[in-house]
Order: sequence, then C-alpha cells, then structure tokens
Amino acid sequence: MLVPKLLRKRLHQSPIGKRIHHFFKTDSTNSVAMRLGEQGEPHGTLVIAEEQTAGRGRGGHAWHSEKTNGIYMTVLLRPPISPQHAPLITMVAGLAVRDAILEQTGVVPDLRWPNDALSGARNSAGY
Repeated sequence: MLVPKLLRKRLHQSPIGKRIHHFFKTDSTNSVAMRLGEQGEPHGTLVIAEEQTAGRGRGGHAWHSEKTNGIYMTVLLRPPISPQHAPLITMVAGLAVRDAILEQTGVVPDLRWPNDALSGARNSAGY
C-alpha cells in the first residue's frame, strides 16, 4: 500500500508531491489529475492509486491496472514553457525513468515513444 505521508517525507525538497491525492481505487489517475487541474490544483500535485478501473494506454486503448501489480500515478505539471516545447517533458521523463530503473536494477530498459519503458517483452513503466 502506498502511504502519502511517507512519500511526502521523501519528496520534501522536490516541487513534486507537495499535494498528494491518494485513492485505493479510481477510474484513472490521469483523468483525476485533469479534473484537479481544471479546479486550479498547483504544479507538482501527485495523484496516486492502488488500482485503476479505466486506465488509458497508447491510442486510447483501455486497460485495467490491477491492485498490488504496480504503482499508478500522474503528476500535474504546469511548467513555464511554451506548448511547442511540451513534448520535451516526455523525453526528459523517459530518460529519468530509464536511469532510475538502471540504478535500481542494473537493467537498461528500451524506451518506446510515446511513453513506455520495456524490459524484454514486458512494459516496466509508462511515463
């Protein structure tokens, strides 16, 4: 189980996670983050779920994120950049995910556009 209070302690020097919305079950962390963004939630707000029932993958494909099989989260970003530069965030996030997986496991995942990190035939992360 994810514990927001413990996450907040680990992220205390980061602009990410100052506000954390934790759900045991939700439709989609991305949908929740979009709704929160429309309501004015600040940059760095983190939406975490133990389980998603209406997650969306590439091309709008639906997928179910099973309880205890992963960490499902979305970070609400409001970067001070032009919309033309927004795709760079995906690239930088992918490189950070690759580096983190390598550091923790010794495995170098393949990055696939737009947001998958693959280890062998398995999707180890989306970013």
